[in-house]
Amino acid sequence: MEVIEVIEKEIEVIEVIERGPQGPPGASQADVLTTQGDLLYRGASAAARLAIGTAGQILKVNAGATAPEWGAPPASGVTSVAGRTGDVTLAKSDVGLGNVDNTSDANKPISTATQTALDGKAASSHTHTANQITDFDSAAQTATALQYDGGYPYAAGLWDYSQNLIGSDVQDKRLRIYNGAFSTAAIDASGVSGYKEFDLPNASGTLALTTTPPASHTHGSITNDGKIGTTANLPLITTTEGAVATGSFGTSANTFCQGNDSRLSDARTPTAHTHAAADVTSGTFDNARVNFAAPAN
Repeated sequence: MEVIEVIEKEIEVIEVIERGPQGPPGASQADVLTTQGDLLYRGASAAARLAIGTAGQILKVNAGATAPEWGAPPASGVTSVAGRTGDVTLAKSDVGLGNVDNTSDANKPISTATQTALDGKAASSHTHTANQITDFDSAAQTATALQYDGGYPYAAGLWDYSQNLIGSDVQDKRLRIYNGAFSTAAIDASGVSGYKEFDLPNASGTLALTTTPPASHTHGSITNDGKIGTTANLPLITTTEGAVATGSFGTSANTFCQGNDSRLSDARTPTAHTHAAADVTSGTFDNARVNFAAPAN
């Protein structure tokens, strides 16, 4: 004889009789199990027989929680996890996450290759030493060779040249040594107001500068040294082309009257001319100059 106790939902299984009609001592005829595998249970007030279930069913409490019944196991019940059954505790390696660290976003690790690539990048704000600059002229590849003297670039080999050539009084910083290699071949002063051109000899050391005179050219009648004509104290007049030229003094057309000309004086002798009688407002006339008409008879 095998006795099974069902505690859940207050249902009590009395006994299971493998074989034989005889019940336990003192049992009523209703409590006798006649078939092997019969299950007798006692409910709230009386015993009852539970029919034999089919293969694969499990014993569970009915929906009203008043009696046991046979039923199918849960359709999607979990039978094992990662090959384990019973109370299971999982490690990250059990679910294929052995290389995952549970860290914050700010502390996520990166691969060695990524870290190596980042280590080779320059910071957005950084500096360089002179020997790290590879495309300078050979004369300017040291920290002391590339300097600025009042805004004028020069290489170490041209220090004396720049000091003696430019000096400390130059105001326009567009005057600079140039040609791409800081050589002494030329000075670019193009665009500098009032600049002079210099001829520089192809030599080293301190150089003396000489100005180059402008090429001969004309501005109308004005010479290179700003003169008009070769005579002093003459007036200026424009020609038919509008050019300024020297004029002359005289009494004819296109001549000028000098300041001491007698024609400019109030006391000068007037030329012969006549007046109408109405123009005479005072004085007396000689009788011979008056034409009196004869009186009528």
